Amino acid sequence: MRTGQLRKRIRIQTLTRTQSATTGQLSDSWAEPGRRMWANVRPNSAREFAEAQSTESDISHTITIRYQTPIPSPEDRILLGTRVFHIAAPAINMGERNQWLVFKCIERTPE
Repeated sequence: MRTGQLRKRIRIQTLTRTQSATTGQLSDSWAEPGRRMWANVRPNSAREFAEAQSTESDISHTITIRYQTPIPSPEDRILLGTRVFHIAAPAINMGERNQWLVFKCIERTPE
């Protein structure tokens, strides 16, 4: 991956669950702790999509960012404008060199 291929500005949001003191119900909200970065957002090819279908997965996109800590988890989500991508699996540290993180994502409609 070359730095020039990081052409999309994304935001990473973290899921925060809070419990109501009065009703005890859990409510979900998304926090954005200043995690905006450049990324390569690539739709999966027909071959990759067919392979994903054979494993009953809905993975639609592969998103690559520069290595960072803390590493976003599958409970987080990625925003590209108004598009929402849920992280389907733990990040892949390409070559274990701490240079790039690759996410397999599922595009969902905004909530």
